[in-house]
Amino acid sequence: MVDGEAFTGSWGRPQRDGPALRSTALITYANWLLADGNSTFVSNTLWPIIQLDLDYLTTYWNQSTYAQLAVSEHSHTHVNLFRFDLWEEVSSSSFFTSSVQHRALRQGAALATTLDKSSLSSNYTVQADNLLCFMQVSNCCVQGSESTKPSLLSSLTGILQVHT
Repeated sequence: MVDGEAFTGSWGRPQRDGPALRSTALITYANWLLADGNSTFVSNTLWPIIQLDLDYLTTYWNQSTYAQLAVSEHSHTHVNLFRFDLWEEVSSSSFFTSSVQHRALRQGAALATTLDKSSLSSNYTVQADNLLCFMQVSNCCVQGSESTKPSLLSSLTGILQVHT
């Protein structure tokens, strides 16, 4: 509730939509530069950044359980690798996050092909296919946080039309 006070609660982390949104923006810019003949800047400057984001997506798009990370030889800590919804409120599968990740992987695969990086393109395509399968068979858009808030689901429909 908005009451004029500073928010002091914790924000939902991690937000796994960031690398997807950033890489989509950079891929769009890269394609514009390639059409203008600036392949050197794309290959040497933009691609390494884009690849880091896409590689992150291929590693973490499907993380939905607690992971145990070794802090020392004798102790472990549990880290929540679940992704949060668009509104940073609920730890769950997020249709928005999955959708923008899928788009980024598809566009990244196409750019990798253009840049003659066929093994990366293949990996991004496989992961995009896996992510699409997850979205089709999971409950991420039925029982996830968005479906519990019909007004937010309505706004997500418009947002997703821009990003997919």
